[in-house]
Amino acid sequence: MNENHWKYSVIAGIITFVLALIFFVIIHSPSPFIAGGMVAFIIFEIFFYHFHARERDKQKLM
Repeated sequence: MNENHWKYSVIAGIITFVLALIFFVIIHSPSPFIAGGMVAFIIFEIFFYHFHARERDKQKLM
């Protein structure tokens, strides 16, 4: 797998974590770090799967 796929997925996860953390702190969530981590992990997995599926489809076409 291309190293750029990891970079994009990790960057998306970090940005999502920061935004979710800010959001959960604003709404006074009892555990904003856990909630932000869960949201960031889900977004990371979606990005990772998307890039992996695209790479798999590209390999099938060749």
